[in-house]
Amino acid sequence: MTDTILYIALAAGALGLVLAVFYTRAVLAAPRGNERMVELSTAIREGSMTFLKREYTWVSVFVLVMAILIATLLDWGAPWGAVAYVFGAVLSALAGFIGM
Repeated sequence: MTDTILYIALAAGALGLVLAVFYTRAVLAAPRGNERMVELSTAIREGSMTFLKREYTWVSVFVLVMAILIATLLDWGAPWGAVAYVFGAVLSALAGFIGM
């Protein structure tokens, strides 16, 4: 039973990746629109990247402080709890960056 669930989960993950590639190609193959639409999308992209840079600057300070507190104040799992926290924060930031 456990093996069946594992195979179903792996198949669902692989199918999700195949669909992501399919939809990515479909979106990238679509025309970008007229000149005004390209201008607006470029401005939105620049604004979103500026926002992410400013947000990640402040979030990185918070993550660093929390990692230090986790490593020093928690008796169990030190330093791996802090390492896991930072790793999770980096992956979350990467997901946000890719999403933008």
